[in-house]
Amino acid sequence: MDPRDAWRDVEVLLVDGNNLLHAVAGDAGPGPLRGLLARIAAAVPRSIATTVVLDGPPDPGAPSRMRVRPGLLVRHAGRIGADALLVHLVEEHPYLERAGVVVVTNDVALGDHVRKAGGRIRPVACLQARLEAWPSASSAPGSSIAGPRPRRAGPAGGASGTTSDHARPPAGSGTPRRTGSPGGSPAAGEQDDEREPWRPGRGATRKRGNPRRAPRGER
Repeated sequence: MDPRDAWRDVEVLLVDGNNLLHAVAGDAGPGPLRGLLARIAAAVPRSIATTVVLDGPPDPGAPSRMRVRPGLLVRHAGRIGADALLVHLVEEHPYLERAGVVVVTNDVALGDHVRKAGGRIRPVACLQARLEAWPSASSAPGSSIAGPRPRRAGPAGGASGTTSDHARPPAGSGTPRRTGSPGGSPAAGEQDDEREPWRPGRGATRKRGNPRRAPRGER
């Protein structure tokens, strides 16, 4: 069966993020979270409004909600807790439309609240099977949550695929730096620049002779 057929009766997908992370990865840390979001971004159609709800507040300085890609959000529940936020997100929809709202969780108590609110429940194993049936998360277009791409060795031994200031080519790599560039020494092709003596600019005073010696008229 085409994996896409499994989503035909789902209009809104709400995921108990911590519940899913512990079941799939055994850890709710940043690394497993990035991997999980990448797989969800690849497997769940963009036409389905998907929200992954996490317990607690975000990292200091980070927003409480983040758009991973169109149709996929991550929300931190903060003080109210993930269960309460998930039920609230179900109740935001008109009652007759809640049959299309699916909450993924293994929490029995949460499941009871969702059903009373008119939503539907799917176990974590159901979503996990759908994620595994879809191609690798690396095929998710426009998703950056999997972290930066690995640095590849360029033809001169440097790193390609990055614009970071820390990826400058080493001295003598074939891309010479300009003399006086910050943090670098002249490349092999710039040694001739050091032979030219410094010349004062316009209006500067040119020094001649030994400044410690007295002028000829005073000897």
